[in-house]
Amino acid sequence: MRENLVSIIVPIYNCSSVLDRCLRSISAQSYQDYEVILIDDGSTDESGTICKRYVLADERFRYVRTENQGVSAARNRGLDMSAGEYITFVDSDDWLEEDFLMIMQERIQKSMADIVCCCFKKCSFEDVEEFKVKSALLRPGEALDGFSSYYYTSVWAKLYRRTTLHDLRFAVDIAYSEDTLFYTEAVLKSKKIEWISDCLYNYYDNQSGAMHDKNPYLYGTDLIARERILDLYKENSIDLKSAIYRLVISALDVKYVLFKNHIFDSSDIRNANFILKRYICYLRDFKYRIKYYALFIVEWFIKL
Repeated sequence: MRENLVSIIVPIYNCSSVLDRCLRSISAQSYQDYEVILIDDGSTDESGTICKRYVLADERFRYVRTENQGVSAARNRGLDMSAGEYITFVDSDDWLEEDFLMIMQERIQKSMADIVCCCFKKCSFEDVEEFKVKSALLRPGEALDGFSSYYYTSVWAKLYRRTTLHDLRFAVDIAYSEDTLFYTEAVLKSKKIEWISDCLYNYYDNQSGAMHDKNPYLYGTDLIARERILDLYKENSIDLKSAIYRLVISALDVKYVLFKNHIFDSSDIRNANFILKRYICYLRDFKYRIKYYALFIVEWFIKL
């Protein structure tokens, strides 16, 4: 581990159209003591060529190509290679503000927090939307409160102490919400989490990306992640209400995606049904209740 060094881990897969914007924003950082670990998860486009160009131009950039194993395996490889006192994750279609590293590194040293989280902008072709919260120092239970404005569980837009992450790794058997599970585990290893109000990260809302192209045969792993998170809440005596609510919403979404793809009998459907029957009372939002009962009626007609 090298003191004050920030390790930036970038998982990459077939993103040549946006990758240069991401890497250019890293190169332009006002804070200079960093390393960039580019993990190419078996891209078949020009992503590797773009990465190699940055490696040749700047010795702080390192590039590794692996067989396609998914974003969790790519991030884990980056963690294994990293040498920094601090670690941050950047998705290959996103980009950083120039002072991202400077401000985040200053805050984590000043507040002595284990994780520092910044606000971000959600960017698309049509719109830019800011996700803003007030600056605050939180305990783990407060940071994991799913009903709180501070509950945003993506691994990016955050700076982690290496000592906090230690041997923590992403679950490679989960295709959706793997970042939420990782963040939950990291928070539970922390004593203090700081949120700052600066919008320093730009999240690209890619309508053709993984979040919008739900594979029905993989999306059920979201339930696995949410159930593991619920178990973590129980083990650490965290209030279960928000975790259960998120699990119920996940079960509802899984049922919807599978029904949409004409999959009516699977272990994921049965698991989702069990969760909904057990925890339906946690569906506080009226629109989710309507969605649930609509699905119930559709399923009833199918079984006739």
